[in-house]
Amino acid sequence: MKIAFIRLSAAVELNLSSASINTLGTELRVGLFESLIRQGHTVKVYSGIRSADQKLTKTKSLFDTSSWINKVQYEPLAFPKDEDILLIEQGTDNVRYSYHDGEKETSYIKRTFDCISNWSGPVIYYQHGCLPFPFRTKDASVETILNLRNLNKRSQLFKDKTWTIWHHFTNWDYYLSLKDNPYQPFKDQLSFKFTMLPYSDIEPWYTVKANPKWDSLFIGSQWDSRSTKQGFNREKQIQNLYDKSQLNTAIIGKWNEKDISKFNHTKYLGMLGYHGDAYKYWNDSYTCLYTTSPTIGKAGLLPTRLTMPCRSGSVVLYEDTLDCAKLFPKDWHINSSNVVDKVSSIKSLSPEERDKLRQLQLSKFPKWDEIKMEDLIK
Repeated sequence: MKIAFIRLSAAVELNLSSASINTLGTELRVGLFESLIRQGHTVKVYSGIRSADQKLTKTKSLFDTSSWINKVQYEPLAFPKDEDILLIEQGTDNVRYSYHDGEKETSYIKRTFDCISNWSGPVIYYQHGCLPFPFRTKDASVETILNLRNLNKRSQLFKDKTWTIWHHFTNWDYYLSLKDNPYQPFKDQLSFKFTMLPYSDIEPWYTVKANPKWDSLFIGSQWDSRSTKQGFNREKQIQNLYDKSQLNTAIIGKWNEKDISKFNHTKYLGMLGYHGDAYKYWNDSYTCLYTTSPTIGKAGLLPTRLTMPCRSGSVVLYEDTLDCAKLFPKDWHINSSNVVDKVSSIKSLSPEERDKLRQLQLSKFPKWDEIKMEDLIK
């Protein structure tokens, strides 16, 4: 199968160890690409690849450990035509984010819309977080090209195409019902497919530490997918679980000073390292306490905050109000009242017992090889 790939509004990054901490999805993207290429599929990227990673695709590793990266094809100027699927990874709806395509400065989103307009066949929008495809129904009041309403109006988004929105929400009906959800006016023209969150064995794998520094570590901002929309702030939920005098907890990520100052016991470490460094940070923590904003918690998003800590040697505990918690044993559920006891229970386990538990938790999720593109477009 031939896959045409686009990232909606940011550069495609292929190196987890140097990927930006400001954007989401690199750990998913590298697992997806490696799995597809190893199985004999072709992956061709039609939007901007970060310049350092463009060089990486052309550089042979001494031990050839990056052979899958060498097989990623790149076409920044032409449009997808001969592939079997156009796969678009989620992104923000900021039309001003741009890159140099070798000839000129180009808006990522405009490039995406141009590729869709010139495409016939199946389209999969991979929404692995809280960023839907920016469908718009109203006409723009100002006639400019870099305007989402104008891009929607001028583009052939549905002609000779079938659309699948691929997601990891356990309560998709609730997510669809949210005010201003852009899928609502088009739901009869869209197919929605849920899969469990996948992971890859090419992601870092750490041995469980005997005595980690932190009882619990949160990595991320106070906003789901950095969305500042009402209902997407998770500061209160994080504080309720992490900010306990009996626990030694920390936060890594970009937070507003006003919000982080409300924490009395949790240490704020700021923004640290690269995207792939999250694994080594979680390796120094007994647990990751998964909570999120009320809106996304009710929608039941399964983020990589559930798999990355397991591969790091940490144990994940789920706030019991989250819709996705229903998929996992109640022994793994927590709330503000019992979190101290639950974390203490994890700390009382031997490293061997914690290793067995984190591997059991990881086994609840599929590997990338189990996700078949052809099944998503049926």
